[in-house]
Amino acid sequence: MLSVKDITKKYGKNIVLQELTYNFDKGVNIIVGTNGCGKSTLLNIIGNLDGNFAGEVTFNDDDLTSINYKKRTFYLPSDFYLPEFMTGKEYIDFILSLYPNSNNKHLNDLIKLFKMDKSINKMISNYSFGMKKKIQFIASICADADLYLYDELFSGLDFETTIIIEEIISYMEKTKTIILVSHDINTLKRFNKKIMIMSEGKLNEFNYDVDGIINRISEMVIDETLLNSIREDYESN
Repeated sequence: MLSVKDITKKYGKNIVLQELTYNFDKGVNIIVGTNGCGKSTLLNIIGNLDGNFAGEVTFNDDDLTSINYKKRTFYLPSDFYLPEFMTGKEYIDFILSLYPNSNNKHLNDLIKLFKMDKSINKMISNYSFGMKKKIQFIASICADADLYLYDELFSGLDFETTIIIEEIISYMEKTKTIILVSHDINTLKRFNKKIMIMSEGKLNEFNYDVDGIINRISEMVIDETLLNSIREDYESN
């Protein structure tokens, strides 16, 4: 279990996370919320990319700063930049060298599954956005971590790739702890057991029909006065 306790994060006087406490169980945990509400900030903290915060983070009793925690955690940020001077295969090999429990048993199968076999030995500088996402995900699977953090994993991916990744995650959730930041409605419907809404620096469980989550997010961001003004303009034309 991943435990975050009393996490507070500020940018100047702006409080992004405020005494956030939550336990993430094994399986898929999805976080949704508006832009700037703190979703990526929380993942940066859990993923050891931001140490400037108050509070505690542990995973199965391993402290955030411990070597064992780092070896068991794989974080794929939404804005991660790949070394374009490497080939896809060199990048995967480099990542796996950082994880002592990595397993490349299914590496070739994954490369073929994601249709990367003709480009895996080409320079990453020649890759499209989707191809870069594919090799990052392949590396994450072969790393065989215990805690996975995926920030907008499905953004920019085609329908076929999204289905394949969802299918693989459905296998992973039986033994791994996975946190997904995602607004893909199909993903929310497939992994609907634990969905949290980030709002006002805290996480609140969403226990209603997934179709209603769009309305819930809309309620958080829409200025009704402004919306009514716009609606009236359209109706008057």
